[in-house]
Amino acid sequence: MLEAGGEGKRVAEGRRTRRSRINWSTAARPTPYEPLSKVNLGRSVEAELLRSPMHPLSEVPPFLGAGIYAIYYIGDAELYRPLSGSQTPIYVGKAAQTGARKGQVDPEKEGHELWDRIDEHRASIDAVENLEVAGFNVRYLVADELFIPLAERLMLRGFQPLWNVVVDGFGNHDPGAGRYRGARPSWDELHPGRKWNLKMPKPSMYSADVSVERIKMHFERVPPVIDVDPLALLPAPSDIDALSEGSAETGPLSLFDGTTTSPRETP
Repeated sequence: MLEAGGEGKRVAEGRRTRRSRINWSTAARPTPYEPLSKVNLGRSVEAELLRSPMHPLSEVPPFLGAGIYAIYYIGDAELYRPLSGSQTPIYVGKAAQTGARKGQVDPEKEGHELWDRIDEHRASIDAVENLEVAGFNVRYLVADELFIPLAERLMLRGFQPLWNVVVDGFGNHDPGAGRYRGARPSWDELHPGRKWNLKMPKPSMYSADVSVERIKMHFERVPPVIDVDPLALLPAPSDIDALSEGSAETGPLSLFDGTTTSPRETP
């Protein structure tokens, strides 16, 4: 018993000695997790989107609401084959409730903004000569308007979708009369066929051949992720500061950001 007691005293003394040697002024200071921070609230919306089922882009049933979406390539075109079947979307976007940009949202009025936006993309792909709508799936999530922009920005930073950060213009609308003097988007150089694009004689700064090379370089820099739970691709909490600082492609994260998918696209 005395030996056991003596051993216990030695262990306790060793602990006190170890603690006395710690310089607490240089100790790690982990950032407390804040579940209600704007970034983590945005991440919760992003995670819910990634849990949502895939739908063929050509068969999205009519539904009401605004929100966020991600389009995936599943076809066999050589150019986009690295994306086919992967968890990496080719394009990410959002649709805000009508009037949101001017702060004139009517909470009593139900629209179908998200469905409309997805259907616009279906029509764009259907109009071009070298893509098939059957080669695309989409995930979508109706969400509170407050968190839609932030969730979109997190998706952009986390996945760097090809048609958002490399080939510009997929999400563009018809610029309208008097605005056709601008250069054609690089997306339309690569995938010609949208009627309004034919009214824009000025070529893009990137030819189709140049875009092909830029796409190849993008896949080398950001390889598509296959056979991984998409939730595992969410940024770790330690990356939140980096996400908040933004990048050349997406800019700083902002809860009330009003851009539409890419700063280079027209709303």
